[in-house]
Amino acid sequence: ANDLKLPLMVKPSLGAGKYFLCGAANLQELARGVQAFYANLPSFMGKWGIETADEARIVIEEFVTGSEVDVDAVIQDGKVLFAAVSDNKPPLHNFMETGCLCPSALPCEDQAKLLQLLENVVSMYGDGL
Repeated sequence: ANDLKLPLMVKPSLGAGKYFLCGAANLQELARGVQAFYANLPSFMGKWGIETADEARIVIEEFVTGSEVDVDAVIQDGKVLFAAVSDNKPPLHNFMETGCLCPSALPCEDQAKLLQLLENVVSMYGDGL
């Protein structure tokens, strides 16, 4: 944790769509983000079907600029049945997603690398996914 550099992102470990995500450019904003997470914890738990607060963990990570892509897949019995790469459109000021572009505009070689990474991760976990 001591190696993290500002700005930071504060978010729940579970969820999608950037819900309960906030940015922190300084330590005061970080403290406010952590406080907001715990203040919104009941709503977060209800939205994601979490039964105990122990299951609701907070993640604090460095903010990384650049393009964001998604690799969505259907996995059954430890095998990738279908996968697609899509580009996320730039987010709003609150990091809320605004849409995506599918198929991706990434060069085919880059998409192939992402899909190979997916295959590698799936093979590591096997039927555990």
